[in-house]
Amino acid sequence: MNTVSVIKIKSDLDNEIVKLMDLSGAKDLIKSGDIVLLKPNLHAVQHYTTGGTTNPYVVAAVIKWAYKCGAKEVIVGDSPYYGLSDPRRCFTETGMGEIVEKSGARWVTFGEHEFRIFRSASRHLPEEVGISRFVFDCDKMINISAMKTHFNCLVTLCMKNLKGCVRPEDKAAFHKADVNRAIVAINSLIKPHLNIIDGTVGMEGMGPASGTPVNCNLLLAGKDIVGVDSAASFLMGIQPEEVMTIKRGYQAGLGDMNLDNIQITGDKLDDLKMNWKRPDSTITEKFPNLIIRNKGACSGCNMNLLVALNDVKSESEISYNAVVMGQDEPVEKNSVLIGKCTSSFWKDYDHISGCPPKSGDIKKLICLIK
Repeated sequence: MNTVSVIKIKSDLDNEIVKLMDLSGAKDLIKSGDIVLLKPNLHAVQHYTTGGTTNPYVVAAVIKWAYKCGAKEVIVGDSPYYGLSDPRRCFTETGMGEIVEKSGARWVTFGEHEFRIFRSASRHLPEEVGISRFVFDCDKMINISAMKTHFNCLVTLCMKNLKGCVRPEDKAAFHKADVNRAIVAINSLIKPHLNIIDGTVGMEGMGPASGTPVNCNLLLAGKDIVGVDSAASFLMGIQPEEVMTIKRGYQAGLGDMNLDNIQITGDKLDDLKMNWKRPDSTITEKFPNLIIRNKGACSGCNMNLLVALNDVKSESEISYNAVVMGQDEPVEKNSVLIGKCTSSFWKDYDHISGCPPKSGDIKKLICLIK
């Protein structure tokens, strides 16, 4: 039976991480001389108190634990969302880089280094996809995701977090087909030795970058990536079978989403269960008449639209009935088009170019107040 550990944080993070590792069966994971890769979620340039990124102090506690276990070197690596002009900012401006260095590890942005190329790996992936060589060159990989809702995938947890290992230019292609199936395919190629969910501060509502912080003080860990995500989604008030990455991952044999088949160690799930606001209901509540057509839109356009909408005070400020992005097509006459993917319709509609356009420019376009 697979094991997922769940703990409510009651003391300092160093002690809680040791406890989490013991409960998850990872006590002897790291061997003397191992090179260890930690993959946090630094999707955007946000402080961890927003819930938008992995808490750097959780990462620091894992670094200390790994060195105490005998690790030779610990590397912390990630690649932010497609469209961030300077990827290093996700380390320098979030405080992650400084805290990692003080903990004795080094940090890398994957896009500045080599990728292993996979061709025809899956019909759900681009014909050619690059995955960071750090994933394959390390002895142990520990996946440390944030705990958030997600506009496209309902939640973003450990399975979704592995998309950050992919070559930047391949990321947008994920959304042009079925992003959930593409994430599952990536999980078939990348196999972390342990998966941790940082639930110190989560994000509900308009995630993954424009939602509301949720102070949870939770940590989850397990070797079964589907099982860990299933437990976390349950704690968010979302049934695992509602999350397509989890459901497809289970169907692909990547793990078990049936919580009755998973041994939960530590605290009880039912005692910690919450009811998080979902992205679709949050947007509908604030903008009941606004239609968003975003089939095949990448995370860059989606996220920047959410940032723009989050900054709009009310629907009365919006001058359009529909927003169209990605591979979707305008249906409503009063539509506005976002991003270069919609260029074939530009001659007939108001639009903004860019890949992706800046959130401030999107807000100026869609609002009555120019």
